[in-house]
Amino acid sequence: MNIHSFKFKISVILMLCTLLPLAAATQLLSFYAEKNTITQAKEDIALSMEAQIQNMENVLKSVEDMQQDMKNDALIYEFANQTRIMSNEIRQNYCRKVFQQLKYYQDRIAAVKVTNEVHSAYVYLPGQRMLFASNLTYFEDFTLWDVDFLNQYNTYGEEMLNRWIPTVPVSYETIHHPETWDKYSKLLTYCDVVRNNTGRIIAVFALNLKPEFLETYYNGIQNINGREIIVCDKDGTVYSGDTNDLRYYQEKYADGLATHLDSEEIVRDDAKLVVTRTSAYTGWTFVSFASRKELLQSVKAIKLLLYKIVLLSAVGALLLSRFLSGYMYRPLKSLISYMRKVRKGDFSVRIEEKRKDEFEEVYSGFNRMLDELNNTMNNLETEKLLNKEAKIHILQEQINPHFLYNTLDTIFSMAKIKGEEAIAKMVFSLSKFFRISLSDGKNIVTLREASELFENYLSIQEIRFPGKFDYQINIPEELMTYMVPKFLLQPFVENSISHGLERSAGKGTLYIEGKEKNGILYFLVEDNGKGIPEEKLKDIQKVLEENTSSEYFAVSNINSLIKLKYGSGYGVTITSKYEEWTKVQIVMPANMERV
Repeated sequence: MNIHSFKFKISVILMLCTLLPLAAATQLLSFYAEKNTITQAKEDIALSMEAQIQNMENVLKSVEDMQQDMKNDALIYEFANQTRIMSNEIRQNYCRKVFQQLKYYQDRIAAVKVTNEVHSAYVYLPGQRMLFASNLTYFEDFTLWDVDFLNQYNTYGEEMLNRWIPTVPVSYETIHHPETWDKYSKLLTYCDVVRNNTGRIIAVFALNLKPEFLETYYNGIQNINGREIIVCDKDGTVYSGDTNDLRYYQEKYADGLATHLDSEEIVRDDAKLVVTRTSAYTGWTFVSFASRKELLQSVKAIKLLLYKIVLLSAVGALLLSRFLSGYMYRPLKSLISYMRKVRKGDFSVRIEEKRKDEFEEVYSGFNRMLDELNNTMNNLETEKLLNKEAKIHILQEQINPHFLYNTLDTIFSMAKIKGEEAIAKMVFSLSKFFRISLSDGKNIVTLREASELFENYLSIQEIRFPGKFDYQINIPEELMTYMVPKFLLQPFVENSISHGLERSAGKGTLYIEGKEKNGILYFLVEDNGKGIPEEKLKDIQKVLEENTSSEYFAVSNINSLIKLKYGSGYGVTITSKYEEWTKVQIVMPANMERV
C-alpha cells in the first residue's frame, strides 16, 4: 500500500481514532489505580501507626505511675536522707533493703502485665555517693560523667526529667570504660529525682526499658512487603530501626533525619512511600518507609489486562479501518479519474454521478470550476495585480500563534500553583493582548496599539518568569500616532524572551527603542540573553536577504510584509553574538495614513 495515498491516511486516521482514546483511557486508569493504591496504603499505615502509638503511650504512662511508687518509698528516702556516718553493718542492711525494693518494683511492673520489657531500675544517692541497680549490683567511687543517665542529667538538668531518653546501661565496663558506650544497645530511660525538706536532691531514680520495647509497637504497624520503620526524636536522634536502613539514613542525613521527614527527596531517591506520625506524649516520631514497588504489585495485573485489551483492539481497528477506508475512498477515486482527464487538456468533461452526501457538493463544485476556468484564465493579469495585497493579508494572518498555547498552558499551571490573584492578572493582560491583536480585522494600527500589544505580552511573561528579566521601553510619545503593521515588534520581543533571556543562566535585560529621523522610523529590540549561534544567524540573515519563507516564520513574515508594502529599501536586520547579545533593527517609513 502506498503510504502517501489518501486511502492509507484514512486507514491510519480511523485506526488512531480508535486506539488513541483507548490508550489514553488505559493510561488514565493505570494512573488512578496507582494513585488510589498509594493513598489507601498511606491511610492504612497511618491508622495502624496511630493505634500502636496510643498503645505505647498507655504503657509508658502506666510504667511512670509505678515509678512514682518507687520514688515515694520510705526506706529508700530514709537511707538517701542520711547525713551521719553509719557503721558498716547498718550500711549493709540498708543496701540489702534497697536492692529488695528495686527488685520488688521491677517485678511488680511485670506482674501486673504492664510490659515484660523492663530492663532494670537504678537509684543514685548523692549523699552516699552510691548507685544501686535492680540486678543486685551497686557502684561506688565513680564520677557523674561515668554513668550515661547521670551524665545527661548533669548536662541538661531538669530538662531531661520526666521524659524518656536513650541511655547506655550501667555496668562495670561502661563505668570504667566509657569509650565502649557506642557498642551497647541503648535503653529507654525515665528519670526523676527526690528532694528532702530543704529542697536538696537526695536521690535520682531511673527506670529502664529494653531496646526491644519499641519493636513491639512498630512491628504491630500494618505489615507491607518492603516496609521499614525508624523511630526518632525531634532532634533526629534515632531510637530504633533496621540496622542497615538505620545506618544508611543516618549517613545520608547527617544533620538530623527529622529535618527530612516526608521530603520529596527521600521519596524520589529511594522510591519509598514515607508515612510519619508523632507521639504527642513522648515527642517520638515513627517513620514508615514502604516500598512503592511492592505496594503497586497488585496494580501490575490490572495494567497487563488493559494492555492486552489495547492490543486486541489494535487488531480489530486495523481490519475495520481497511474496510471503512475502502468504502470512503470510492467517490474520491471517481473524482481523481475526472481530474486526470482535465490534466490532459479535456475541459469538456463533467461528473454526472448523483450522490446524497457531501461529495455531491464536491462534484458540483468541480463542474462549476471547469465552467469558470476560462474566465479565470482571462482575468489572470488582474489577479496578478491583486496578488500583492493578498500576499500581504496572508502574511498578516500567518503570524505565529504558538504564544496563545504557551500562555494558556501557563495559566493552567499557575492555577495549580499560585491561586486566583496571579490568574486574574494574567487573564487581564492576555485579554488586552488579543483585543489589540484582533483589532477588528485591521492589519495596520497605530504605534500606540502595537506597543500595547507587546507590553501586555511582557506583563504576562513577567508572571511566568518572575525576576528572570528586566525591560526598558524608550519610544517617544510623539511617535505613537504613526501607523505600523500590527505585529511589527511583538514577535521579536517574544523571541528575545523565549530564545534569549529565558535560556540564559542569570537575570537578563530587554531594551526596546523607537525613533524617527528624516521621515524614517527606526526600531531596536536588544537583549543580553543567549544570543544566536553563528551558523543559525547566517541562515536567518540569508532568509532576510532573499525574502523567502522558512522555519524562521515570524521573522520572515514581518520582513516580507514591510518589503511588500513599503519597498525593498526597508525591512529587518538581525545581528548577534552567541552567549552575549542579540539586536533586531527594523526600518520603515514614518506613515500617518490609516488603512
